[in-house]
Amino acid sequence: MNESIQVASETLDTETRMAVEFKGKIALLTNFLPPYRIRVLELLNASAQSLRIFLSVQMECNRKWHADWGALDVIVQKTISFKARASRRDPFKETREIHFPYNTLPQLRSYRPDVIIAAEFGMRTFQAAVYTWLFPETKLIVWATVSMITERNRGNLRKLIRRLILRFTDFVLVNGSSGAAYIESLGYKRERIRIVPQATDNDLFKGPPSRPIDRVCKLLFAGQLIERKGLVQFHEQLVKWCLLHPEREVSWTLIGSGPMADIARGWERPANYALHLIEEVPYRELPTHYRLADIFAFPTLEDEWGLVVNEAMIAGLPVLGSVYSQAVEDLVIDQESGWRFRPDNPAELYNALDRALNCGAENWNAMRQKAVETVKPIDSAHMKDLILKAVEDACSCSENRSA
Repeated sequence: MNESIQVASETLDTETRMAVEFKGKIALLTNFLPPYRIRVLELLNASAQSLRIFLSVQMECNRKWHADWGALDVIVQKTISFKARASRRDPFKETREIHFPYNTLPQLRSYRPDVIIAAEFGMRTFQAAVYTWLFPETKLIVWATVSMITERNRGNLRKLIRRLILRFTDFVLVNGSSGAAYIESLGYKRERIRIVPQATDNDLFKGPPSRPIDRVCKLLFAGQLIERKGLVQFHEQLVKWCLLHPEREVSWTLIGSGPMADIARGWERPANYALHLIEEVPYRELPTHYRLADIFAFPTLEDEWGLVVNEAMIAGLPVLGSVYSQAVEDLVIDQESGWRFRPDNPAELYNALDRALNCGAENWNAMRQKAVETVKPIDSAHMKDLILKAVEDACSCSENRSA
């Protein structure tokens, strides 16, 4: 585990998981609520005087999740949405949804929060910064889902806007060490950056401590079937490996939906390489598929975190993963809980794949156990505590924001 992630976990352990209650009102501004975030927000809501969540949209069109917010206090804002292509300098093509919720200021004024947590650096966060300028008694925390990889092609104008927003920001939450390095590169003070590793429902995904490995090695991928996930690059090296090892059998299951699904169905493969495509399944049914797999393959070209890595590891799957995922970079130890590679380096990808498929049953079970031990303390309660600790520190911090 990355040292900064380890320190975050140990800090809360030694300080008692101290943030039990916040006697104030929290406003969370974000684009939509994925099902894996509900548990964390329920815990946060139970630990604060009140939590109100302002969403740009009920659900983005490229997600097949059902919008179910339970008992959370959720408001869907008036929003203008449009689609934009990813940067031309990115090594993949992708269309993303951009949202401009234009009634943020009056809604915040009606709620009168003590603390605003604003996701990302878009228009919702800009409006939150304006609000805290107008009402400086309100604290602003930016939840920056970024990494050095995801932001490598951002232009100077975007950096300038982000530096401006940070002048009105009391603390910044990031998912991992790479995100912290990026925010610090914008001139923001390291002591006001808090690492909050993404967490899943560990009880839902945890699997058996050990089991025999089958004759056919079963690889699993879950997520959007899009170019950014590096599926083509991984497939090419898997074909190469299977051709060089005709006596071995491998299957790769892809769970999800997206434009790559039809392309993957047409992939040519040797007889010892089986490919299975499964349409996106309900979130609570995913653990069944993890428990049937042997290794989780995550060859992404760019991910600011990659929560599927947490899900796989708590289920007891070693991760064959790209270091362009912050979760792989911070959680996966090469040869101990998985195998790491750069997906844009074919030789490095092949070498990691070869090591994974030849690790042996004894090493495989030891890696399963190491994967579980790594992510076991990073659960929803741990994530809530880290967020609440940042909220408390923001409210008690007397330092000028722009200092």
